[in-house]
Amino acid sequence: MSQNIRNFSHTSNFIFTTTLFGEETTYALQSVNLPGISFSHITTSKSAVMFNLEGDTPTYSPLSAAFIVDENLETWRELTAIAQKMRNPETSEGALIEKMAHLEIHDDNSNLVIKLEFHGIMLESIGDLAFGTTSEDEILSLDIGMVYDYYTVAPSTVKE
Repeated sequence: MSQNIRNFSHTSNFIFTTTLFGEETTYALQSVNLPGISFSHITTSKSAVMFNLEGDTPTYSPLSAAFIVDENLETWRELTAIAQKMRNPETSEGALIEKMAHLEIHDDNSNLVIKLEFHGIMLESIGDLAFGTTSEDEILSLDIGMVYDYYTVAPSTVKE
């Protein structure tokens, strides 16, 4: 399934393409974080003075995104059905399969600003789908949390 990836109500557009849920699928996002990276360090002492040495292990923050949900809830149905199938204790479907994802951020003219490639991505959580009556034009979104081994910035989006 591939829904309309142009969100005309926003100046930027976030496009998420992944094999996380089986076949390659593209989703429009309401919001997304660009994950941070933290590094390990080693605290040691020399001559009664404490100091830190650089570590060698980066830790990547989880990727969280708000997926836009269509009015017939097809996006929600698809994501939750696949997630339940992936985590079914009676099967081992999806185990040990390398998953990839790409996040593209476009400006208001649909020009690509940056593309991140996530390697070894796994589903961590699917949030609640909250309904409200505050606005007729309210965009429904579903929060998804994902973890991954590491990410890279696609070479074509690296500014020299």
